[in-house]
Amino acid sequence: MSPIDYFLSRGQVLQWHGQAGQCLQVCSGLILLEELLWVEEQLLQPRQRLGPGSCYVLHSSGWVTLTALGDAQLRLPAGLPATAPDEGWATGLVQRLRRAVEKLGRLRLGHSGMKRGASPV
Repeated sequence: MSPIDYFLSRGQVLQWHGQAGQCLQVCSGLILLEELLWVEEQLLQPRQRLGPGSCYVLHSSGWVTLTALGDAQLRLPAGLPATAPDEGWATGLVQRLRRAVEKLGRLRLGHSGMKRGASPV
């Protein structure tokens, strides 16, 4: 998928959820980037100023705040396309559970010596 360009006016803020290793690019203007990072038991929020032509690779997956310090253009990786869930997974799971319950029922009936539908009293 091709990246998406965002045009931000001075002071405009963009919240973006990125994945570790993704790269964002500043095409024009000046951006203040704030990334949340967990280091051991501390939450850090480093800030970095990025100018035209700058690229920034995310250290970890999570939310990034991008603030335009002037009119700016950003290029961000496109998100993953929405996919429809596979409808067959639930059917297969239900069938496997049904077979397991039937097998368990046969084992219990065979072990107790009782016939199906017979009353224990």
